Amino acid sequence: MKPPKNMGFSQQIPWRKVKLICLVSVLVIVMHILWTFTATSLSEDPAMEVRRGRPDSYEVNMHGHIFPSIEKTKVVQQYCKKVDPIRGVISTYDLPEETDYSLNTNGKYPIPQELYEADKNGTVDDQIEVILVPFSHADPGYGMTFEGYYTQRFVHVFSNMVDYLTSHGNMTFQWAETVYLERWFREINDEMKKKVRELIRRGQLEIVLGGWVMPDEASTHYQPVVDQLIEGHQWLQENLGVTPTNAWINDPFGYSSTMPYLWKKSGIDNMVILRIHQAIKSTIIRKRGMDFMWRPYWNSNNNNDILTNLMPYFGYWPGDVCGPDPSICSQFNFLHLPSTEAKPVTDQNVHELSEKLYKTYRFTSRIYQYKTLVMFLGEDASYDNRNAFKDVHENFGKLINYINGKPEWKMNVRFGTIRDYFEKVRRNEKEMKTVRSENQFPVISGDFFPYSDYEHDVWTGYFTTRIWMKRFTREIEPVIRAADVYSVIMYYRCIVGNKCGTNVNGTFNDVMKLLREARREVGMFQHHDGITGTSLPFVVNDYEERLQRAFRSARSALATTVSTLLSGGRVTSSQALMNVLEKQNAKTILGLRELKLKPDGMKLVVANSVVRNSEDVVNFLLTRDDIVILDAFDRNVNFQVSEPPGGVHRALKMISFKTALSPYELKTFTVKLSSDKGQKPARTNTLQGELNSDEPKVMTIANKYIEVKVNALTGNLVSIKNNNGKTTTLRSSFMKYKPDKSGAYLFGPFGQAEPISPIVDGKPTIQVVRGEMFSEIRVSHKSGFEQRFTVYNVDDIKGTGLYITNEITMRIEPSLKNAELIMRFETDIENGNILYTDQNGFQLMGRKTYSNMTIEMNYYPISTMAVIEDSARRLTVHAGQSHGVASLREGWLEVMLDRNVQRDDKKGLGQGVNEMELVLTEFVIQVEHKSSLEPVTERRYTYPSINSLILNEKLQNKVHAFSIEHSAGDFHTGLQTFSDILSCNDFIVGLRMLLKEDLSPRGISLVLHRKSSSCLFPKERVMCSTDNVSLHVDTFLSALNISKTLTRSVAETSLSHLHTLKTLDFGSDIRPQQGELRSFVITPANAKSTKLENKILQES
Repeated sequence: MKPPKNMGFSQQIPWRKVKLICLVSVLVIVMHILWTFTATSLSEDPAMEVRRGRPDSYEVNMHGHIFPSIEKTKVVQQYCKKVDPIRGVISTYDLPEETDYSLNTNGKYPIPQELYEADKNGTVDDQIEVILVPFSHADPGYGMTFEGYYTQRFVHVFSNMVDYLTSHGNMTFQWAETVYLERWFREINDEMKKKVRELIRRGQLEIVLGGWVMPDEASTHYQPVVDQLIEGHQWLQENLGVTPTNAWINDPFGYSSTMPYLWKKSGIDNMVILRIHQAIKSTIIRKRGMDFMWRPYWNSNNNNDILTNLMPYFGYWPGDVCGPDPSICSQFNFLHLPSTEAKPVTDQNVHELSEKLYKTYRFTSRIYQYKTLVMFLGEDASYDNRNAFKDVHENFGKLINYINGKPEWKMNVRFGTIRDYFEKVRRNEKEMKTVRSENQFPVISGDFFPYSDYEHDVWTGYFTTRIWMKRFTREIEPVIRAADVYSVIMYYRCIVGNKCGTNVNGTFNDVMKLLREARREVGMFQHHDGITGTSLPFVVNDYEERLQRAFRSARSALATTVSTLLSGGRVTSSQALMNVLEKQNAKTILGLRELKLKPDGMKLVVANSVVRNSEDVVNFLLTRDDIVILDAFDRNVNFQVSEPPGGVHRALKMISFKTALSPYELKTFTVKLSSDKGQKPARTNTLQGELNSDEPKVMTIANKYIEVKVNALTGNLVSIKNNNGKTTTLRSSFMKYKPDKSGAYLFGPFGQAEPISPIVDGKPTIQVVRGEMFSEIRVSHKSGFEQRFTVYNVDDIKGTGLYITNEITMRIEPSLKNAELIMRFETDIENGNILYTDQNGFQLMGRKTYSNMTIEMNYYPISTMAVIEDSARRLTVHAGQSHGVASLREGWLEVMLDRNVQRDDKKGLGQGVNEMELVLTEFVIQVEHKSSLEPVTERRYTYPSINSLILNEKLQNKVHAFSIEHSAGDFHTGLQTFSDILSCNDFIVGLRMLLKEDLSPRGISLVLHRKSSSCLFPKERVMCSTDNVSLHVDTFLSALNISKTLTRSVAETSLSHLHTLKTLDFGSDIRPQQGELRSFVITPANAKSTKLENKILQES
């Protein structure tokens, strides 16, 4: 039909549609404007950019906008990171549900039956290469002291090694612990050192791992582990020219997923491990994963993967390595000829022995995929016998010749190193992948705790064994870190910048000597029989003496650097400053000492040991309180007077005041006698015995952030409420387990935990202190237990936590002999069966509680924190020392505090752990409420909140305080040493001098860590920036008050500074990606050319 003639133009346009289009266009423009105004500047790090929120919460999308919750969300939490689901890897979290934990009749976990079936069926196999690796495992303390082992065993091992390997070019050896090499090199001549270097050059001797020691992986904190790794690697580089690329880690009692990351960052590409739960190992065998890539949960790419070989059986001694039958393997232990098990190889028995060895090697080779097998020949302190090298080399040599001469056996055996093994495995994997792509190395994420070798023996007791030693090392470590930082500042100001006169060079050298001694002693203690507490008593005494020396050295170094900086070099004596804390020996508690107030007054120095702004409370003891405290501007400082806790200093007054500090700031205060009666003391009341009817049944302490209730009858915690009125039930109690299988290593209780009768039945003495600086409830039990609940009145993240301090001895109460003591919290948090525990202070790992497993199988190690949470709340228990923890029921979280176990658990020590010392343990309870209801979806891992990270940092690194003992007039009133440039997520792992053996500086080591934090919690009282900005070299140097003209070069390196990644300019960004570490070497302008500097310049 044709349109009518003369129809107007307006009649041809669909105006209704036009209006609709215009309206939509206007809406789109308005939305775009809103979108633009709410845009956010996101990081270059795409891993942190996405958080898919619920409709009623914020959402950060890939375009960098917040919508539609514009009004609700005012701050974009750019510092946080989404917990991404784990995909495409084998997760150790899931393995228990796939594992059969039944035992054979001999008490061992069974090897997969299909391996035996393949053996019976005479399965035709590929050509196999077997590499034999002689070794000697060197504990720096266990059955002997370090010095005892060296003088009686290892000095002979080294001598025998050099003599035999030099004259037998096809014999090999591997060594792991640098601490023994350093000890040996102090004594030997240059000719012997040259021979060692030649053996390394020829490939006969391989240094594996190469840290100062082989550290424990459950109880250590990652910062001293990094420190001892740097110490070991730097020594190797200078003295042997070695850069380790392989690691042999055979003896820790379970494995952390933090350590492979550290090893990888230091330049190590491959590692060998052994001690994981044998039942879990069988599951991994079924999955064909005994050579695997180990990847952190939080890292979705392969940048941090490390190739890991898992040894198949439960031991590393000769009878445990060649195959599943120790009676066969023991026939090839030629270390101790003549013996009842092993006989020398002769023409008469060579066929029989070769066939046995071939068959057991063939059986074991089926556990692996890549046609290569590594066999370790050694034990603890092996090859100290003069004939051991000869016997092993000659007898295996005959077997090697026979087996290699049988082409139908398709096996080639030779001596080698683990470098040879991994080169061969990687080559074979690459060849197989070209044919069948699925044969690439499987990827495993997670860790391997708890460990069990046989008979359901679970190695979770050592997480808490000899807790006072675990506590002591954590008291020393932050002192070393603080002294390190101030020594770097001292070096640039006084040595390079020449701002402290000419008398400081000798002082600086003394400081370097003190710090080296402290670092190496603490580094030795990180060993897997040191910090674990699993050594004989006289060895424990030796560790204690070493730690005490480290403590004294570190404190002396700190006092010297602080006095030098604060006086401009006029005062360089460590005696000029006296720390307000004292500790007589390793077994005594670190506590306040009495300060002497002179007629003309005294001066205090306060040092901030963290790299961000802070407000904190400083305590000291005097005999009187009629005083005034003045700051650097002669302004009065308010203070609180209270009775010292613990009852030791009843005649003294504890003076407490608060101060704001910038990063690493030094401040001075003056304390003088006052003409008036001094500050009004804190209000104190004491309850003892039965309460009267008119007395409250609950006692309360509070600040502006939290309110804490404690039962007035029992002294137990009741609840905690935040400033929004949200209450969390939080009941605390002391309980005990009765040991059954428990020993130094094992935890194996006889049933459930029981109440401690004297605590339940007795009436504690309770003292309540309320003051301007802090409020505290002090609970004293007749059994010798003292517990303090403290809240601080500071405008800082510290004010949001409930501090719990325990001073406990198991000596007074008879029922605590042969007992394992716990502190249990029962809450109304609906965490199901999920617990998160930190791993070495580096990351949080998910743990599932299995009701069908024993209590000890549900125990895990913590170094700094444990977490339970539901869709609305998170409870974090921060710890000032390492422990074993569990969440055995919903809402429960328990911490093992101490152990007294009489039984020898038959794991090598030969006795129980009988000490009953007075032990101090510190915790902070933190309850956080989520921004919106958010159920836990990924259970394998999570992140701490930003609040939690900063609160924990303050717990681990306390403010240092000193009294000036002489020459007070020579000190400045304060010194700001570092600017506030780091974001809340940025942490300095280490800032220290790198030294040659003669103590001359070779550069400055800087290790940075950008920690990932959860997006689920609002930021609270953290005094740092959450801006996602770059951190440039010149910005960092300027923050340290270092002129660019005083700096020759800055290079990014591997973690331990052996490999140079790139040379940086002053505008380079040095901020790590989320979760990552980055390491740098800063070379001052006046530094002499060293091996390390030449290496940096050459590689760049």
